Amino acid sequence: MNFLSNDLIEIGILSLGAELRSVINKTSDKQYIWQADASVWNRSSPVLFPFVGRLKNDEYHHQGKTYHLSQHGFARHCNFELIVQTQNQLTFLLVSDEESKKVYPFDFELILSYTLYGNELFLDYQVKNIGAEDMYFSIGAHPAFNTPGDLEDYSLVFEKPEAIERQIISSGLRNDTRERFELTNNTLRLEKRLFEVDAIVAEGLHSNEITLVNKENEKIVSVRVQDFPYYGIWSKSPYPFICLEPWVGIADKEDATGELSEKEGIQRLESMEIFLRRIAFRFF
Repeated sequence: MNFLSNDLIEIGILSLGAELRSVINKTSDKQYIWQADASVWNRSSPVLFPFVGRLKNDEYHHQGKTYHLSQHGFARHCNFELIVQTQNQLTFLLVSDEESKKVYPFDFELILSYTLYGNELFLDYQVKNIGAEDMYFSIGAHPAFNTPGDLEDYSLVFEKPEAIERQIISSGLRNDTRERFELTNNTLRLEKRLFEVDAIVAEGLHSNEITLVNKENEKIVSVRVQDFPYYGIWSKSPYPFICLEPWVGIADKEDATGELSEKEGIQRLESMEIFLRRIAFRFF
């Protein structure tokens, strides 16, 4: 585990997957992050790369070849190199190699930087195509925040009015079934029934910021993003956590062709081009 700390917050990040595993309030000793209970869900905040969600038949096609890759890609299983360590920042690097090319035939650098300022944590993604050909990828976050007690004592407050059209997931793939629901005062009360099928997957939200609050309307954590076109919200009943998941990319539909360049939400980088995104967490 690698640590960053200031007067307010201490965070811990594993080199495996460059995964955020701990955020502790130093005054109250509150742990904000789900502690990867292997009997329930053995992750805390995996990075989803080079794909978000499931591929149809766990495979895709590129330049006449078929490649096999499981849900959410391989980065979460890889050891990242710690390349920067300062008083308020940790930066991790993953570079393509012969093993990665067996399932993903691109030359890339993936850099994750965690920067701590006061009660805010910034997570910066940088993806660079270091190959000669165009590169296709998706990336996303999957942080799980603790909700001690009953999940239904918590709500999500959206920055702006939303009419969320939920895409239904079946066996990890999207179908044409949609469920639409309005928020009340920009607020979604968390109910176990929301996750009976799978995650809520929303597209094109107007809100850049979503805040988790308790039944006393006290703020716990806010997640702020920009230019993340998809958003997953997930819990696993009856366990006390909620995942707020900004994504650039999405799971295949049931009728997907499997051709990588045609995949919905896929990003294309030209040779030596760099992709940047930031997620800002504020802990209360």
